[in-house]
Amino acid sequence: MTFLLVSIDDKRLDDILAQIVGEDFGLSEKSAKFLISKKVIQHLKRFKRNIKLIIERNYVDKVYRDSYYTYYASKRTHYGKDSIKLSFFSEEDGEITLDMFKHKDNVSFLENHYRGFIILRPTPPYIVGRSAIAPNLLQNNTFKTCLAYIPSTAMGLKVSVRAFPFSSQDTETISCAETMIWALMEYYGNKYPEYSPVLPSKILNILKQNVVERQLSSSGLSVESMSYLLKECGFGPKLYSREEFAADFNQLLSCYIESGIPIIVALDNAKAVQDKKIERLIGHAVLCIGHEEINESEIRAIADQKFVIEGTSNKLRIKDWDNVEKNFIFVDDNFPVYQSSSLKRPTERYLSIPEEDYSDAESKKNADKEWNSCEISHFIVPLYKKIYLEAYVAKIFVKKLLTSKFFSFSDGKDIYIRTFLCSARSYRKYVILNDMKDEWKSIILNKSFPKFVWVTEVSTDNIPVGKANGLILLDATEANTLDYRPLIVAMCNGFLLQYDKSNKAITSYQTTGTSFTIFDRNLKKL
Repeated sequence: MTFLLVSIDDKRLDDILAQIVGEDFGLSEKSAKFLISKKVIQHLKRFKRNIKLIIERNYVDKVYRDSYYTYYASKRTHYGKDSIKLSFFSEEDGEITLDMFKHKDNVSFLENHYRGFIILRPTPPYIVGRSAIAPNLLQNNTFKTCLAYIPSTAMGLKVSVRAFPFSSQDTETISCAETMIWALMEYYGNKYPEYSPVLPSKILNILKQNVVERQLSSSGLSVESMSYLLKECGFGPKLYSREEFAADFNQLLSCYIESGIPIIVALDNAKAVQDKKIERLIGHAVLCIGHEEINESEIRAIADQKFVIEGTSNKLRIKDWDNVEKNFIFVDDNFPVYQSSSLKRPTERYLSIPEEDYSDAESKKNADKEWNSCEISHFIVPLYKKIYLEAYVAKIFVKKLLTSKFFSFSDGKDIYIRTFLCSARSYRKYVILNDMKDEWKSIILNKSFPKFVWVTEVSTDNIPVGKANGLILLDATEANTLDYRPLIVAMCNGFLLQYDKSNKAITSYQTTGTSFTIFDRNLKKL
């Protein structure tokens, strides 16, 4: 039987999957049961319970087939060409049956209740391959993240799921670094026409001119190689290191995530090794794609930073949204997709691996110590290649502008700021539908915009409840900050500022304030 429909609550599910995996991948019953219990069930147990899965055998998966013909087919050990596909459907509005796929009247219902897929490939023990899981398939769904429509099929029916692509590494053709590059390009390639998904073999071909030793089997990539890959795939990547940006490092990472940009995060415990606290060096790559929902009390708890106002001894107290203490959402190929962790303890999830997965208690203790000492050393941002004004400079520019003579803030004034990158098209649409007053709408909509803009929303007290009363728009294609050149328009504290290109100076006008709903479209919640 090629297709089999099973409820996720079926007590026989483990045995059914183990039998199919054993038969199709040529594994013993014991090995198949072990793989299902350790590699597959950890994904399924996070799902809601009203779910049906369709098991499709003899499935041709494009990513695994690419790895197969590039690498596995030449090995003495036999590896099969076919995969197994698990497709997930929600039964929240009615029962799903195989007979429904035979009638066109059911197509819309099936499309609306499709929740994603997981590919199982014949590369034990790393059998979880290309996958896409909708966040609303999970029992715990309290986060906002980057999502794209990923096309797929189930029993021949064309469907799509809003998800972030995921796969485990097979450790031979793709390590964690290549897996994250693949996932990132799968996301961008399905969301924007400027980019295309890449297969493992293409990643190898791109790297040919940039490596000095063999590429297979993979031994991982440096952050420089990952950045090079993104550049060759059409991005203008920006590499940030904790050593260079120090106290601003986490804030910059948060700013890009708030901009709806998935970023590659490099983890290592090099500092602990250097300090001789541990011996084994760990290097790992993951993706950061979103964050947990933020509540009002968390925003109000932001520590303020004091800035001297130009030409006075007065001080402006700025609370930056990017300093909110929150958990971020990671894609880690050693765990199911959408993992929540803080930036201070980005590998805390490794401490939850049970002792039975190690050879003995001492191995577990050592591994916990090694992973617990990891920190984020670098992150790579896949920026659109025409974006020249990066986050660090944009945020400094905004704070310099707010503390300039133009806005006349009173001494000790508290303000909140929220800075993010946005496409001009998305922001114009937001302005048209927004509740800000018509005068401000006209000013913004009559401006000439570049393809991307930096937006800073300013509020004296309302950002914690989703409102702002000030706004700064910067040209993301202008890296020269002399004479406030990137400024498109700023409306704050009763003043309207614009950059006069002919005189290369700021012009200032008085305006009445307005309260409006903040932009909230870069990250999605399902």
